[in-house]
Amino acid sequence: ARFIYASAARLAVIKGIATLSASADVLALASLEVDLSSIDEGNCVTVKWRGKPVFIKHRSEEDITRCQNEDFSGFRDPQSDESRVQNPKWLIVLGVCTHLGCVPIPNAGDYHGWFC
Repeated sequence: ARFIYASAARLAVIKGIATLSASADVLALASLEVDLSSIDEGNCVTVKWRGKPVFIKHRSEEDITRCQNEDFSGFRDPQSDESRVQNPKWLIVLGVCTHLGCVPIPNAGDYHGWFC
């Protein structure tokens, strides 16, 4: 009888732990692969990841130089370009507008970034 109770308890624990793991559809949304070779230099594409827009910009040498020479000390988040990107040719950012919830427009505004 103890063997049956131990087996039932083990099964209940395993089933309980299994219900806490993410389902297949959630795991599928957690990763995204994008073919970067199809994005021309200077262009920006928007892809959807976990229901949010992600902007991928293939930056030109002019864009990289302008960002590296910019004085960020007066910005709200004064972080240099070198600390924000892994590869200077690619800028990948999550595009969520914090005040209206809109999707910003690429290559707009004073700094030719994103504007909403």
